[in-house]
Amino acid sequence: MTPPSLMRKMLRIMIDEERCINCNMCIKVCQKGTLQRIEGKEKPQVVRGDLCMLCLSCIFSCPTGAIRVFFSRS
Repeated sequence: MTPPSLMRKMLRIMIDEERCINCNMCIKVCQKGTLQRIEGKEKPQVVRGDLCMLCLSCIFSCPTGAIRVFFSRS
């Protein structure tokens, strides 16, 4: 079984900017500030992926399914 800390290092979240409708629900539900608005960017951004707890609240709150989790080897 993979320890939770290793899973957090292997999994990443991303926002599909084409599907995102700027409702900001992901930002509102993120307890760690992983998703934020950045000046000059139209859509929310993953700015602190290292803080993500993988609670998946952002995924479940997104009305368009614009947020996804994927495996990263780095």
